[in-house]
Amino acid sequence: MSRADYLMHLAWALPFVALQVAVGRARLWRARRALTIVVAATAFWLSLADDVAIRLGIWTFGDEHLCGLRVDAVPLEEILFFGLTALLVAQAVVLLEPAPTSDSRSAR
Repeated sequence: MSRADYLMHLAWALPFVALQVAVGRARLWRARRALTIVVAATAFWLSLADDVAIRLGIWTFGDEHLCGLRVDAVPLEEILFFGLTALLVAQAVVLLEPAPTSDSRSAR
């Protein structure tokens, strides 16, 4: 057991993020501003909720498994988890959205 245990558990997401980028690089690049806003807002909101829960004693984290960096009461690993999860979901939404047809482009 080390202080990087929880941080290393986040590595599971990286191959999936890489696969999404490999499959839909152009679509994701066009949506980069919206993706950034959605991921940042989601990670921020969930971190605020987590901060309240930690302060109220609803849950805790074993410090022996954390790197030790925190933003207020929230461990860095938790913030990264929220961001990675939001990124995976937001990129999937962009990639699974039907491509616009020539008819829908001309109607605009």
